Amino acid sequence: MQLGVMNIGNHLSKIRRKVVVNNAVLGSHIRILQIALENTRHLLLFGKDIVAFKVGGKHGFYPKTPVAPLKARAAKSQVRCTITAGRLHGQECHEDPFGESMASSLFRCRRWLALVAVGLAAAGWPAAAPGRVLRVGPDQPLRAPSAAAAVAQDGDVVEIEAGEYPRDVAVWSASRLTLRGVHGWAHLAAQGRSAQQKAIWVLRGRDTTVEHIEFYGCRVPDRNGAGIRQEGPGLTVRHCRFHDNEDGILTGASPESDILIEHSEFHHNGQGDGYSHNLYIGRVRKFTLQFCYSHHAHIGHLVKSRAEENRILYNRLTDEQDGRSSYVLDLPNGGRSFVIGNILQHGPRAENGTAVSYAAEGAKNAVQELYFVNNTCVNERQPAANFLRVAGAAPKVRVLNNLFLGHGRLYAGAGESTGTLVASRTTFTDAAQYDYRLAPASPAIGAGTDPGAAGDFSLRPAFYYQHPLGAVPRPPNEKLNVGACPAVR
Repeated sequence: MQLGVMNIGNHLSKIRRKVVVNNAVLGSHIRILQIALENTRHLLLFGKDIVAFKVGGKHGFYPKTPVAPLKARAAKSQVRCTITAGRLHGQECHEDPFGESMASSLFRCRRWLALVAVGLAAAGWPAAAPGRVLRVGPDQPLRAPSAAAAVAQDGDVVEIEAGEYPRDVAVWSASRLTLRGVHGWAHLAAQGRSAQQKAIWVLRGRDTTVEHIEFYGCRVPDRNGAGIRQEGPGLTVRHCRFHDNEDGILTGASPESDILIEHSEFHHNGQGDGYSHNLYIGRVRKFTLQFCYSHHAHIGHLVKSRAEENRILYNRLTDEQDGRSSYVLDLPNGGRSFVIGNILQHGPRAENGTAVSYAAEGAKNAVQELYFVNNTCVNERQPAANFLRVAGAAPKVRVLNNLFLGHGRLYAGAGESTGTLVASRTTFTDAAQYDYRLAPASPAIGAGTDPGAAGDFSLRPAFYYQHPLGAVPRPPNEKLNVGACPAVR
């Protein structure tokens, strides 16, 4: 069982490493859940059946036998630890990831040793408390997610039993939380309630992960009640559902925030005033949306993002027959944006003639580059404008290998626009049922060209979206189709 890798040296002032031992038992009585290393250059090893620890400013030993610590002789060491046969062994590596030479010291600590990092400054190093697992459910001490939010600490995992939690709303203030439904979906039916008149969940800490939760029914006086209101930097959402809120997810602005949303569904969000959306991302550093299904927004947009960098990859964003979104995708401040491998459909009842809009509210982000590659674009609205509209004069626009069906034109603007194929309904397996896989005789099969790269980012699509909320890797040597979908053989 591998504990992890710790770097001890000058680089620890710049990086952070964690060693996690989940429910590892050394001997019959020693349990360590988590050891965190940060801003320390020293390593203490304790032997003779001794465990040393420091949590929340308190030191302790087990058993209470005084021993002298063994310092690592080399300040720049990398120690790799493993547990075998109930014993912990520490052995110095002879390769440094930063290319520096290793000292030749070798430490082997037997008899159920535990490894603990501590600060040697006079005030002591404030080691992080071990992450806990908090369980929520009708048969648990914590009956509702809000009860867990009140006691959660940095690094905790909150497991919420499948079931209904009506009118339960919460503010989560701790950082590095993992909040997940287990044994099925955890359903948060707000029934018009909200936390702080903002959302079902308000996330104030850093780097929160949310999985297998359904959020619905939030309303607030300001008309932007969200399933999740993200206020701290960093958010990952996987396998979640957001519907019938005024906003699905609504985030703040943070230059250090990266947001990843994948394998999740958004529908029927929006207050109906055009200012609330299925998904609304503020001005963050990077936003990635992949393998998701966003549809039937109520007047607002299916996806709106003000991020400095946008990666909209392998999604299904569709109005279908009765959806009334404004834009399918709105990037109002531009940014370095990759829109690759998506199924984008603008329905007959859509509110706006344009489906995808770039920089319509001003090219305010630092970099203005749009790469619109290998998308299947369907416009069923009349009258129709250009499906893709780029406001102003973006320095770089590349529109490549897209398949277009419907009214109007795909794009008419500056930049490179090549490889667009205008399709008929016979191009697809069943366009009336939104099955845009290519029919066996489709001219789009194998007709794409290699899009190359934008800097270090490959523009060649790596996946096909697979409905619902899935993805299939593209064969590495496959000749590119035009559009986002595979052929039916």
